[in-house]
Amino acid sequence: MGANAPRWQRGLDEVRRTTDGPIGVGTRHTIVPTFAGRTLELSNKYTRCEPNKLIEFKIWGTMRGQASYVVEPAGANLARLTSRIEMEVSSPFRLTAPLVAAILRRDVAAYLATLKELLENGAR
Repeated sequence: MGANAPRWQRGLDEVRRTTDGPIGVGTRHTIVPTFAGRTLELSNKYTRCEPNKLIEFKIWGTMRGQASYVVEPAGANLARLTSRIEMEVSSPFRLTAPLVAAILRRDVAAYLATLKELLENGAR
């Protein structure tokens, strides 16, 4: 998740890179999203990075988990983006896990539709 993410992820208020040097394994960000009406502060760290192909990262803070974005060729001038998110739900919130999962699925579908539109319209 890089600094451009707020352009296509509604509710993502800020992404701030907190490491210097080239983007790669070990790159860290502070992320400030609004989720289910609450502003959170999270951090992430890239655990795998293959430019233009794959980013995997761990997430910690108010919520913990891991996520990845994989880009694969899908024909002439086409690409397929697969997003995967696994979140840990702490004990007090276990009963709400199905609701949180449903909200995440809805939001990720909307984010990816916005990203697709931006890319198809030539955004960089």
